[in-house]
Amino acid sequence: MFLALAAALMVPAGAARAAGDAPIRVERVTGDAVAAQRLASIADGEILLAAAGGEVKVPLADVIAIGFPTPLDPSPAWTPTEVAIDLATGETLHGEIKDGDEHGLTLASPLLGSVKVPIDRMASVRFLRRLSLMPEPPDLHSAETTDVVHLEGGDRIACTIQSFGGKAVTVENAAGESVPVAYERVTAVRVTGDAGKRPAGTLLVVVLRDGSQVIGAGPTVAEGRLRMKSLAGFDVNAALADVVAAHVVSDRFAYLSDLPAAKTEIAPFWKPAAGDPSVLYAPRLDRSFGGRSLTSGGRTWVKGIGVYSGTSMTWDLDGKFSELRAWAGLDDGAGPLGGVVFEVLVDGKTKWSSGFLRSGAADVRGKASPVEVPRIDVKGAKSLTLRVLSGDADDPWPIADEADWLGAMLVR
Repeated sequence: MFLALAAALMVPAGAARAAGDAPIRVERVTGDAVAAQRLASIADGEILLAAAGGEVKVPLADVIAIGFPTPLDPSPAWTPTEVAIDLATGETLHGEIKDGDEHGLTLASPLLGSVKVPIDRMASVRFLRRLSLMPEPPDLHSAETTDVVHLEGGDRIACTIQSFGGKAVTVENAAGESVPVAYERVTAVRVTGDAGKRPAGTLLVVVLRDGSQVIGAGPTVAEGRLRMKSLAGFDVNAALADVVAAHVVSDRFAYLSDLPAAKTEIAPFWKPAAGDPSVLYAPRLDRSFGGRSLTSGGRTWVKGIGVYSGTSMTWDLDGKFSELRAWAGLDDGAGPLGGVVFEVLVDGKTKWSSGFLRSGAADVRGKASPVEVPRIDVKGAKSLTLRVLSGDADDPWPIADEADWLGAMLVR
């Protein structure tokens, strides 16, 4: 559960101005969100905000997430040397490999500088350009008992990683031989790393504009820079101007995309000519149904669930939670033709319906996406169901009905 939460982010990236109040928006567990002009500092477990009416202090332990005005960078045309390193701690780093040894590698990050990444904390190294050109990229999340190097053409080497260098990774193959494998042949490296022990105290998840995600303890902000110790052991020193969003890892809430659904029912309006609908129309966790970042109304969320109309997902609550919070909308990547109705059911009874929602411009029938779901009381409830219908009686046609449950979370 910790690793799932550590990857979590609810506040819409670059959406701090959505309420029309201020660039910085702090979502709290208790009370309403706090809007401010600037995040002045973080020190001693407290956030200091510079607001129009004066300074506002918010305990870090009461924070869900912080939204900044900085958007994510557009998807780049990657060069052959650019990589994303996924860590077992739930972190991701973007940059280029500069050097390495038997302990790990040195990454040149455009936003974090030179970062030494320990091999025992790695989960995978992705060569972004080559992976993007593959019709069927390798599955880097399946269970493995050894390290694996994936090559162009689909071949793979089951091995033990011995060391990283500037141009190649050296592995011990099944025959016990040490073999250097040039990065120019590699699409991805799977490493059987370990997340390590979670440190005590408050943890902060931070997403940077290039998509890097770091998690650390003891965060401080001063003179426009964020500093903390990463879970993987390296020092984080990032400009606040490069931060898209941040959130606190807390046992006080959980994201639905991190909680396995007890039941998923899929009844698409258009039946596929071949294939299992439950597979073809399966929900996408923390991605849109089309596999993109979750975006609606020009805003981006890092956490959420992308579905197609005709999808109903149910979670067992067992009275463990008090409140549902979420946004809902048609995904921008689907184009302007989509139209759906979102519904929230508690113990089988409808507690909220969005009415007919459209993507695209608001001058057509229906509400423009996204809309905020009112906070829904689930105290003592046994089950929660999120359902998306293919429009209404006036427009039931499920064309481009890529729907997003955005930042959906349960407060304990």
